[in-house]
Amino acid sequence: WEEENRLKANNWIAYTLTGRRRRLDEEKKFNEYGAITQAINFRVQGTAQDIIKIGMIRVYEERDKLIANSPPETRKMWQRFRFLLQVHDECMWECPKVIVNEAKRMVKEKMEGAAKLKCPLIFVVKSGADWESCH
Repeated sequence: WEEENRLKANNWIAYTLTGRRRRLDEEKKFNEYGAITQAINFRVQGTAQDIIKIGMIRVYEERDKLIANSPPETRKMWQRFRFLLQVHDECMWECPKVIVNEAKRMVKEKMEGAAKLKCPLIFVVKSGADWESCH
């Protein structure tokens, strides 16, 4: 009932916890129950999507700081640290072995700090030669 009341109060606009919005007034005309279901789904999955994007941006911001403030040999290593792929709530990064432990620490810190929620965000970081070896 809470989401239905929130939708009605907001003129059938659903919001993520970060403020991104989705209009559902057209959907409501055809299927009110479907609009409510979509609003709940958008609030949960949209918020998760926002958090992972914020985390990835923060990782790149930190990477750029390291590149700017490191000696040339270290700078080259951090320039090779890059994002490859996101599948749902998993991210794959490419990283030279020399900096893998520091990169893992940085990714974990930035991803877990991407949002302040009532429950802690836990981001598990693994390393390996390929996707399969990390599972």
